[in-house]
Amino acid sequence: MPRQLLPLSLVLLLAACGKKEEQADAPAHSALAVSVASPQQQDIARSVLVSGPAGVGKTTLVRAVCEGRRLIELDGPEIGALAADERLAAVRSAATQVCNGGGVLLISDVDALLPAAAADRTPEPVAALIIGELREAVATRGVAFIATSAVPVGVDPRLRAPDLCDRELALTLPDGATRKALLEKFIFGVEAKGKNCADAKLNPTVVGK
Repeated sequence: MPRQLLPLSLVLLLAACGKKEEQADAPAHSALAVSVASPQQQDIARSVLVSGPAGVGKTTLVRAVCEGRRLIELDGPEIGALAADERLAAVRSAATQVCNGGGVLLISDVDALLPAAAADRTPEPVAALIIGELREAVATRGVAFIATSAVPVGVDPRLRAPDLCDRELALTLPDGATRKALLEKFIFGVEAKGKNCADAKLNPTVVGK
């Protein structure tokens, strides 16, 4: 499976500038930006697994790239804690929503919803049904699917099939300048009184999951 290590600052720049894939400078364009910006094209992957350590800002990054696009979100740990039939119903509902009108389906921490089965155990039957719903969504014109995980090896391998998340965008922890750029993007347009936000010192901790 292709695994791309891309500078987080580059992806943030694409998001901040609102650039489409065809406007990005090759060869450093982002698989994430491609999948989201042009989901109607049939010759590119419309699904991607965004991986990286906890706190790198995976979900925050996806939201930034998807700004201005219809985004349907599911929280993997929250849905994964439900009973099997409720898990399937939640995914089916989200998939139906995104298929009706197009958009991006985001499942954060997907390993909590679709974990890899232990060597001595078989996957839950409901997992196959959930993957089936996701596969149908990805096959729908105008739909993109993005999943995030801090432990990609812990994800059900069936989710990494060629027609699903066969591409991985691996992120590393951003430096202070990138965190600053990301935070400034989210508070753009908010008037700063007495002190410019650009002059404030940022806590060098994480900005998202």
